[in-house]
Amino acid sequence: MAGLLDVWRHIGDETARDVLLSLAAWVDSRTSELTYSQMQTMMSTEFGGMNEVLADIFHQTGDERWLEVAQRFDHAAVFDPLAANTDSLNGLHANTQVPKWIGAAREFKATGTSKYKDIAFNAWNMTVAAHSYAIGGNSQSEHFRPPNAIAKYLNEDTCEACNTYNMLKLTRELWLMDPKASSYFDFYERALLNHLLGQQDPESAHGHVTYFTPLNAGGRRGVGPAWGGGTWSTDYDSFWCCQGTALETNTKLADSIYFYDSSSLYVNLFTPSVLNWEKRGIKVTQTTDFPAGDSTKLVISGKTARWTLRVRIPDWTAGAKITVNGKKVSVDATPGSYASVTRSWKSGDRSPWRCR
Repeated sequence: MAGLLDVWRHIGDETARDVLLSLAAWVDSRTSELTYSQMQTMMSTEFGGMNEVLADIFHQTGDERWLEVAQRFDHAAVFDPLAANTDSLNGLHANTQVPKWIGAAREFKATGTSKYKDIAFNAWNMTVAAHSYAIGGNSQSEHFRPPNAIAKYLNEDTCEACNTYNMLKLTRELWLMDPKASSYFDFYERALLNHLLGQQDPESAHGHVTYFTPLNAGGRRGVGPAWGGGTWSTDYDSFWCCQGTALETNTKLADSIYFYDSSSLYVNLFTPSVLNWEKRGIKVTQTTDFPAGDSTKLVISGKTARWTLRVRIPDWTAGAKITVNGKKVSVDATPGSYASVTRSWKSGDRSPWRCR
């Protein structure tokens, strides 16, 4: 359903729209016959991000029917403790849960109901603070373990890649609700660079990936356990969830580098890239060898205009040195925040940033 929605949303394909809405109508017809108790029992198994995609269909169509169907997939056994900021994740299948939290964020956008926002924020905070390994991944043998106990679970089946893919989706959603909170992209950077980019087999011409990233002593990617996809994927003999999310990860590496609002451009990731800010007639070119190096350079071209450049200062730094056209700029560059430079930017302006 998410794929059909993407095809309709991004290229306007009416066949995809018709199939999607017919499938959503089938989901409605089937679930409308179930009692609340029956729905909750059904959700004890893995069902994917149904509340997410149905809320997205509501956003796309404006038809509240789909929001009502989305809310049938609100899993009370998971949502209620999270809404109360209680960590009850121990023993839960991890990647079953994260898509539900993304759905809660989308339902908050649709309804404004604070409970949905609390669920998404609390889930993220718990997972990052108490259930994530140093590389940003989470879970052992696909499951959450007790909070703050991950040091006891340094096994060959740690860090399922799908979990991290979905955590980055959730991170992006939450940052959009609170764009002053640079901590979201501190986590995003850590998990993307240290887990997901390392998921891919560097020796593979076809981009094969691993399911787990083992964190046991002497652990190596691609060698097992085979039951969960710890070996490398193959052309024809494997079909794992982590292969599907790996395709998405490696086709959207640019989707979270930059964001803008009416007066500001946010630089959240240090990645060689070119941004065409069409609404302002501006192009921004970023040159960097991060993470091998500690600096990035932004070059502005296009129309002259006054706006604010906001660059994330990672919490792992001791601050940053910022210059514009060779002159030091005195701004607040507190680690774990955004440093902001407001000026009339013109074509040819250069602004190197160096983390310390």
